[in-house]
Amino acid sequence: MLVIKIETIDNEGRGRAKCDGWDYAVRGAFPGDEIEFKSERVFKAHRLTVGRVKHFLKTGPYHARRSCTHKRPCPACPLHGVHENFVDDLKRRRIIEALKAQGFDYPVDPVIPHENLTGYRQKVKLMVGGEPGNLKLGVYVPYSHVFSEASACPHVNPAINQAIAELMPVLNRSGASSLKAVILRAAQDGVAGILVTSESLPQQIFDESKLLSLTERIQSDSTNSVLGGVRGKHVGPTQIRSLEDGQLVDPDAFCQTDPIQANHMYNLVADYVWKGPGKYIDAYAGVGGFSKALQKKGECTVTAIESNPIATAHPRTVAQALPELAAMRPIKGLVVDPPKKGLMQEAKALAELDAERVALVSCDPDAMVHDLQNFVEHGYQVSKIIPIDFFGATPAIETVVLMYKPEHSESRT
Repeated sequence: MLVIKIETIDNEGRGRAKCDGWDYAVRGAFPGDEIEFKSERVFKAHRLTVGRVKHFLKTGPYHARRSCTHKRPCPACPLHGVHENFVDDLKRRRIIEALKAQGFDYPVDPVIPHENLTGYRQKVKLMVGGEPGNLKLGVYVPYSHVFSEASACPHVNPAINQAIAELMPVLNRSGASSLKAVILRAAQDGVAGILVTSESLPQQIFDESKLLSLTERIQSDSTNSVLGGVRGKHVGPTQIRSLEDGQLVDPDAFCQTDPIQANHMYNLVADYVWKGPGKYIDAYAGVGGFSKALQKKGECTVTAIESNPIATAHPRTVAQALPELAAMRPIKGLVVDPPKKGLMQEAKALAELDAERVALVSCDPDAMVHDLQNFVEHGYQVSKIIPIDFFGATPAIETVVLMYKPEHSESRT
């Protein structure tokens, strides 16, 4: 029996320990725990063993009451059942460490927590496991093909959990054998569903569904991604009323995890970036949350750039729009909210637009710091770095960096 005492925690929410020259990354364990270890994968070149808690011999000071009925540790919510202050400190520390790694020592504000720790997730993507007639929804354990059921998560909007309970008997009665994933999004009028499948599904599913709308997305068997594919059968409205502001959107369009936190972030950014009439840019605009917040502040012209055709009638990439954006100068404000990988090659060109105010929004601290470097090199100064928690029970954190150009006469506050 291998007994390990957990010393620290890593950026994936795993307890970490060293023993006999090996590193151990343990799902479900936290500093101060003494556990019996169950190995799941070994990385010999790094002398690293990844696994989970098999049995607690002693629990440390960070455990809290769990509200989830699923077996721990959950691959999707590794920090469920941990004290909130500990989770907030971990998220904030991720940002601080990423900044320090690039030589930055900017202060980082305390994490803005969720208003509600449960029932907030407005969209879920669940993989399909089990056999036809006995399908289950859940997630896969990292670095494995082990399926873990997760169909009644306490962090998910209750309407979605109810929709899952009603949808699963329909899927099982149909005998469907090609399902890969189920995506569900809560709206003001109900719950919309997208069934990711490798071949067209039985019509029975669409006839018996009680969802607000239901669409199948057919994609190749050759990919494990739930993105992409060709739309097939459909029932119900093609657009739903968003929980964030009631805007009509495609159910498959990107949305922030927590609609309450989303509106808070949109307003926070608009309050800083908007400084009177002028030209503003909302890059990677999605369905326009930041654009609408800016326009509510007062008279202004907002140019929104979005490449996803399900989010806009005029899709284009930031790279395609750069000549137009450069011709707009002078620019009052710029909001950039790129995918997890960050701005990449567009970072330098966006910094060179010389907007008076910039809000850089990122869900990955390392990508955020890389993008920030480009703006700092172009003369921007950081006003505030604000972590906002969109991802309860996980180590993930949204970061808003507010910046200004000193040569502009307006105050930086």
